[in-house]
Amino acid sequence: MAGYIEPDAGIMKIIEKYVDELCQRMDEPPEEIADFREEMTSNLASSVREFIDGGYSPRQAVELAIERFGDPRSLQEQLEELYRVKKVFATGLLKVAIAMAVIGMILFWSFQMWENYSLAHRSLEGIVANLSQYVGSPQKPITSEMTIEAIRIVEEMATVKAIGLRVIPREKLGHTPIKKYDYLYPAKQELDKYGFLAWEGGFWFNFRDMRSTVEIPGTNQVIEVHVKQMKMDVNGIPGVGILLIFGYWILFAAWASLNAFYNGHGTPAWVLVFIVFNIVGYWMYLSITRKKKGVRA
Repeated sequence: MAGYIEPDAGIMKIIEKYVDELCQRMDEPPEEIADFREEMTSNLASSVREFIDGGYSPRQAVELAIERFGDPRSLQEQLEELYRVKKVFATGLLKVAIAMAVIGMILFWSFQMWENYSLAHRSLEGIVANLSQYVGSPQKPITSEMTIEAIRIVEEMATVKAIGLRVIPREKLGHTPIKKYDYLYPAKQELDKYGFLAWEGGFWFNFRDMRSTVEIPGTNQVIEVHVKQMKMDVNGIPGVGILLIFGYWILFAAWASLNAFYNGHGTPAWVLVFIVFNIVGYWMYLSITRKKKGVRA
């Protein structure tokens, strides 16, 4: 371009001295200071060229360029505030992301433990074992002792809301009830359209009809035991856990993208890598950028 003049060595020395003074005032990691030095030197040189093209002498151009960027102390204060905000925001973002991940995993795995280790079923097995101690004769298998034990269980166990007992032929197990409960405590219980104990929903927990059997010796009949027992709702605690883990995923990707941007690598490709691969993507980013810095050095 006509009239274009590249800043000479003397001008570049003034620029470098000004940038050195700024860098000495910075309390940042060496790699960030090096990136800042490179970017600031380039911006000042570009500004000097702009003034020279506008008709100013090289000396005037460098003075105007430095004046445009401001006094080192004033610029230092602005930089310190910028980096402080960046650190506070980035650190806060990472802490929130980690907290969401930890809480989310605790909530989600608490549901998995409840279900996979069959804590509710173990409780049901214990209830059935207690009731089976009081089986009566084939003519009257549900004894008064068994009903007293059923009452005790309901009254003492917070996770049990009702117990229903009925004697049925073994071949009828799993079928729609052919008869009402022979015994039900509490007596006033809502039943569903099939005659089973009605499901009661809640956001965190719900009460469901869980079933097992007690053998009646010497017969082809069993006592079908229905326990209205508390279970964790899949849309409650584990649902919140999944949402928190998803929130962590997004926040961590945002934190990684901000770090990449501040270090001069904030490309859409890296943002996509962070979103898709998350912490593995950030590890890939660190490995590649460190290798590049090693090659440049």
